[in-house]
Amino acid sequence: MDEETKKALEELTNSVREKMKEMQAVKDKMDGEVAENGKYRDETKGRLETIIKDVASVNAKILDLQQKAARPSGEQLPQSMGMQFVNSEAFKAYNLAQGSRLVIDVRNDITSANTSAGALIAPDRRDLLITPPDRVLRVRSLCMPGSTESNLVQYQREDVFTNNANTIAEAGQYPQSEIKYKDADAKVKKIGHFIKVTKEVLDDSPQLQSLIDGRLKYGVLYKDDLQLLLGDGTSNNILGIVPQSSAYDADRTLAGDTMADILSHAITQSISDEYYASGIVLNPQDWEKIRLLKTTDGAYIFAGPMQSVVPTLWGLPVVLTNAMPVNTFLTGAFAIGAQIFDRQTVEVEISTENGTDFEKDLITMKASERLALAVYRPAAFVTGTFPSAPESNP
Repeated sequence: MDEETKKALEELTNSVREKMKEMQAVKDKMDGEVAENGKYRDETKGRLETIIKDVASVNAKILDLQQKAARPSGEQLPQSMGMQFVNSEAFKAYNLAQGSRLVIDVRNDITSANTSAGALIAPDRRDLLITPPDRVLRVRSLCMPGSTESNLVQYQREDVFTNNANTIAEAGQYPQSEIKYKDADAKVKKIGHFIKVTKEVLDDSPQLQSLIDGRLKYGVLYKDDLQLLLGDGTSNNILGIVPQSSAYDADRTLAGDTMADILSHAITQSISDEYYASGIVLNPQDWEKIRLLKTTDGAYIFAGPMQSVVPTLWGLPVVLTNAMPVNTFLTGAFAIGAQIFDRQTVEVEISTENGTDFEKDLITMKASERLALAVYRPAAFVTGTFPSAPESNP
């Protein structure tokens, strides 16, 4: 592109920016007129429509210059930011009096500076974006799924069951058993966060929007994992499974017991209450200690370094998550003991109508979900801690 064309494009781009600022000023004036008189003046609306036509005209000139500057192959260049704005379906449907917002399913400002997302902006780059590894989120998958249309889930929790079932003689009296229930509430809680990103960054690096979208969702699910497991129920926190679980009976632990032995005792404790455990939750560091157990002659109990070890113990799947503190375990009948009620699954919203976002060409991207957790049978879960002493070989 020659210097003359480059200069002309720069002047036209600056003109679009000024028109956009003027458009916002007129829009603000219309809002004031609506607030004062219940409607906007026709001349104000006419001024806004004139500005929109001016923006379209200037962008047509920009597109024409871009076409002329294209390579001889006739490659079609993408439309400018302003042209995309004017021609977008969202803008065509925009309500001049009320404004609108775009919603799609899914704290630092991200800019094109070198210290932010500038490294992602390059002509037609196809680089693979490498992100930190996501935690395997599996606490949710252990529990019964559900949904609700309210902000509060009320349910009956079994409190006492006295089983007096017995043999009965002919014409004999049936023994009476007793079941007591108590009301319990599971309040719907919200988990969410947001980031700001410049419009230039999303325009110049299309893959970044899907990346941010995914990371926003992951951030919500990351907190979801922690809350379902360890939430203390105070303030806006979910009351998680661990705080409601039965405490491990330390009297079951015998001298010389390994971590695997203690987990067997916990499973038996659950079964003693007629709840058959369906899984175990451990921190990966604790699972490593168990996986590396050896016999007295140095042989691995589970498998050697060259073999794959599926996390299972005593016939139950082991769920590994860093949400579980080190030296802490949870086991229980997850499928019947707890249920998650989704009021709103993870949703990502995008808006330019937030504070000064419009005049700064910033976009706010927000992700959130709403859910409740009902623990029907606290006795179905057993939690405890491992001894701090090193594992001894069996």
